[in-house]
Amino acid sequence: MKKKSKNTKRIRKSRTKPNRKYKDSVFVDLFIYYKDSIVLLYNALQGANIKEGTKVENIALENSLYTTIRNDVSFLIENTIIVLIEHQSTINKNMPLRLLLYVAEIYKNILDEKIRYSREQEFIPLPVFYVFYNGKEAYPERDVLHLSDAYRMKIGEVKLELEVNVVNINYGKNEELMRACNILKEYSMFVKEVREHVEKCGEEGFNLAIKYCIENGILSEYLSKRFKAVENMLMSEYNYEMDIAVQRNEEHRLAYEEGMAMGEERGEARGISIGEARGKSMGEAKKQKDIALNLLAMDFSIEQVSKATGLSIEDVEALI
Repeated sequence: MKKKSKNTKRIRKSRTKPNRKYKDSVFVDLFIYYKDSIVLLYNALQGANIKEGTKVENIALENSLYTTIRNDVSFLIENTIIVLIEHQSTINKNMPLRLLLYVAEIYKNILDEKIRYSREQEFIPLPVFYVFYNGKEAYPERDVLHLSDAYRMKIGEVKLELEVNVVNINYGKNEELMRACNILKEYSMFVKEVREHVEKCGEEGFNLAIKYCIENGILSEYLSKRFKAVENMLMSEYNYEMDIAVQRNEEHRLAYEEGMAMGEERGEARGISIGEARGKSMGEAKKQKDIALNLLAMDFSIEQVSKATGLSIEDVEALI
């Protein structure tokens, strides 16, 4: 590492701690457990050569921008680099904006307030932004999301840009990266096993997948020490995804009914177009079957899909 510049003296000693009303995901818990692997991961991602053993500090915000399940890790390396990684199973195109707000809060929390009034050039930690994708839909091994894509109007050269590197960490993807960071490789293998076991055994598959990984040397130390916690985290993530899917279903239904009501009441083209755009005129049964197919693709059990959509178990089974 290079000699520290004077800006490191302006880094506050007191750090914020994660708000415990949020539940950590397995991804977050794993990288907090193996905090030292962040340097190895950063080197692999950036092609850097920071020495192992370099000081790494968790700087997750108390007031997270995310809800219920924490999927983000934020680390400060030697007071000079901020690494922000968001783990997602569905790509959110608004990640550059979210991470812009997030890193601004981090700077506000870790930098001395006097730095903004100093007449001399002050230095701040360099931020790097990543999204680790492990969803089931096909996605490139690497991609980049830009804040500028969200601007409604662009005049000349963009003056404020933020790039988020998207890395596909599904098993079999980005193999060179996986070889360079074994913890990430084993996490990818762990997710693969969880999906396969849950698909075969439903919620019991969480327990079976953890046991399988321990027996086969996949995150065995971490899973052995955190067995019950990991099982609970997996269950929470699973239920959270189920809740989100049900909420989206309800939002779609309400939007459809609202649009059609506006069209019927006003008899205007605008009301009709809203009704058609938000709900189309497909039957409720077809909508429920489409939702059921999406839930099945996300590895929800037949019983849970039946409960969420109102379809009978026989109807759900017929979709497989």
